Amino acid sequence: RLLEALAGRGLDLEPIACGGGDPVAQQREQWTDGANAFALAPGVIYTEMLEWGISQTPGLEAEMKSLHPIGRLGQMEEVTNAAMWLLSDEASFVTGTTVSVDGGYLAR
Repeated sequence: RLLEALAGRGLDLEPIACGGGDPVAQQREQWTDGANAFALAPGVIYTEMLEWGISQTPGLEAEMKSLHPIGRLGQMEEVTNAAMWLLSDEASFVTGTTVSVDGGYLAR
């Protein structure tokens, strides 16, 4: 869904493995060719699938919200915003890290 959301904002991306399938070549290519390597780690994001699960399971929404110190579920737009920032020039020095978009879940 993230690639679809980014395409909706004009960024039509296709995932590729830098350096092919060899992990050593991947690492060498990423660091010497200036590629940024990062990961997004979303918390519980409100999606159609989650909406269906909530409709089928009494108390699930409250339980999911209670897992996040911010007290609510994330929205797909919030994950897309983080990805847009990582893909922008403003994040040109960000590499080799994981960006949590999780409402404080990992900080608990």
